[in-house]
Amino acid sequence: MLMTMFVGVGTASAAIVDYSAYGVPTVQTENKFNKTLGSIVVDIDDVVYLGVYENWVTLKMPSGVSVKDGSVKIEDVRGNIEAKAFYKNSSTVDIMVKRNDSATHPAGDPPGDPRFVITFNEVKVQSGSGNLDVTFIPQSGSILPGGTVTIANIVSKGATQATITTVKSLPAGGGAIDTIAIGELSPGVFKNTNFSQSSPGIIKIELPAGVTWRTGNKHPDPTVAALLNSIGVDGVDGLVVGSWAFDALNTTTTVSGKNIISLSTVEVKVSDNDSILEISIYGSLDGNNKAGRLDIAALSIYIDEDDAKKGDIVAKISSKNIDGLTKQDLTIAKYGDFETKVIENEVTELIAGQTDQELGSFYIEESLARSLVAGRNINLQLPSGVKWTDKPVLTAEKGSIDADVELVNDKRARITINNFSEDAGKILVEEGEVYVEPNFEGDVVLEVSGTAGVKGEVKVAEAVKAVEVTVSEVPNIIIGEQNVKAGDIIIKENAAEAIQKGDIVIELAGGYVFYKEPTVKVTEGDLRIDDVDINNDDQLVITIDKESNDASTITISDIYIVGYRYAPTGPVVAKFVAAEGYQEIISKDEKDVKGSTALDSFYIAPNKTQDKDNKYSEKSVGEVIIANCITPAEAAATAEFKIGSNIFYVNGIAKVMDVAPYIK
Repeated sequence: MLMTMFVGVGTASAAIVDYSAYGVPTVQTENKFNKTLGSIVVDIDDVVYLGVYENWVTLKMPSGVSVKDGSVKIEDVRGNIEAKAFYKNSSTVDIMVKRNDSATHPAGDPPGDPRFVITFNEVKVQSGSGNLDVTFIPQSGSILPGGTVTIANIVSKGATQATITTVKSLPAGGGAIDTIAIGELSPGVFKNTNFSQSSPGIIKIELPAGVTWRTGNKHPDPTVAALLNSIGVDGVDGLVVGSWAFDALNTTTTVSGKNIISLSTVEVKVSDNDSILEISIYGSLDGNNKAGRLDIAALSIYIDEDDAKKGDIVAKISSKNIDGLTKQDLTIAKYGDFETKVIENEVTELIAGQTDQELGSFYIEESLARSLVAGRNINLQLPSGVKWTDKPVLTAEKGSIDADVELVNDKRARITINNFSEDAGKILVEEGEVYVEPNFEGDVVLEVSGTAGVKGEVKVAEAVKAVEVTVSEVPNIIIGEQNVKAGDIIIKENAAEAIQKGDIVIELAGGYVFYKEPTVKVTEGDLRIDDVDINNDDQLVITIDKESNDASTITISDIYIVGYRYAPTGPVVAKFVAAEGYQEIISKDEKDVKGSTALDSFYIAPNKTQDKDNKYSEKSVGEVIIANCITPAEAAATAEFKIGSNIFYVNGIAKVMDVAPYIK
């Protein structure tokens, strides 16, 4: 525990005195002066702050905690100071510190870096629970500040903590489990001189319905079974090893060379139709005022598939005659089937037409160890329109699975499981990279299959087209009309840099050509257009020389078209021409390249090496309707003439004749 006190000196706000506790124990209430509590280090920033006078602070013990003369001491005084403790009564001790330039101190301790330690021994902790906090009450003007410091944790009973090394996943039939450790939180829980062969202290570990303890000779590991069967007259059902302060109790060496606590002191036996494991303590376990721990090893259980419930196997730990033992529920294993799941972790966004884009991540997780079969494969299949460019990375986050991954072709990655995991494994699959064809959009879902024991689907990305294309209006035009205006085309990026350097080529459907070059502008964002051309009258070519930092919009307006008389009636379509051609792998020279290269990327499939394999997809982003062609009859035009005027109206639009009509 650490408590830093800030004491103002002039305008300074530095830490002049620090109180910090170490060696903070858990202690059990008892009506005896026999507890050793944590110690408090008092660090003083500089001896100059002490001045020339004595500095006092009073230590106040909490209710239910008592000290006697000599319980609180000053030790390890360093620097040019003098520090003393003065016992006042069972709850109060005064601490005095003053400067002493003639004080001796160990070599290497700078005189200007004073400190001392307050120790607490032979303290009676009669009542209370939770933090044992001592309170500092400072003398007026003293540099020793007020506050509280925690030097122990109080429990009235139940001063043990049970843990298990790892929670193993087991199938029907069960198997070996890991070591169960029961540690004292305060010394003396297992110290009882009344324990004997005829009246031992007993720890019980009871299993739930459908689960039983295997006796030692039925342990699934033949070597362990033989070891357990060789101990004592008729064998034991587990081994008890002393740890922490109980390490010195390991006086018996087994045939395997393992040191354990003597059977005359502690013994493990199964009882009550094998549902309870009893640890019988025949003698007092004395850690010499230090906490000890019992490690119960070489255990195994049987799981009845008809009666046991799947999920956590929770054992109940209790004792009727060891007062300090905590009643505790402890999960010792997990019961389930051999199965493996694929679990979504992260979903990324992909841009259609771009390559080397990172997929999201997912997990392949075993419910039980050995669910994934060694020597077999897992296939990761991409949907049509998405292709692998780099294999994913595998990380075993749980268990001991070793696996390799390779790209079989542009659609399939293959994971090979090299070994069985001894604990339920969990593999993170991440950082795979892909190319997305320009016309693909929607969820990227991997199909997971193979012979290793896992099947399913997992979403790893969402793909959006590079651009969203709309039109301002779709006007009607009459077949054969010349120089008629179509709707404006709006090309909006779905993300920054979605349009790459290169060309956007828009082609009119058969029977239509551009009458003149439209107006092309970036109306939003910072995409830069280098040039605009009409190619063979039916293709508009927009050349991009700088990608956007902010998602941008291109507006194509003043689109005037000519429709020949053989042009079909119906929608007038402007299509984005797919990119074609290839790039030489070494020189990077582009060959036979044309089309909308700004909306696609070169892609070469895994294991391909020829220049012509590094090519564009020849897939179009799409098309948009910019007008609707109708026949003159469909136009249903109305004409209005006025006698004596050369101005007439067609569908409300004024037109001029050479002469005015008249009546003869």
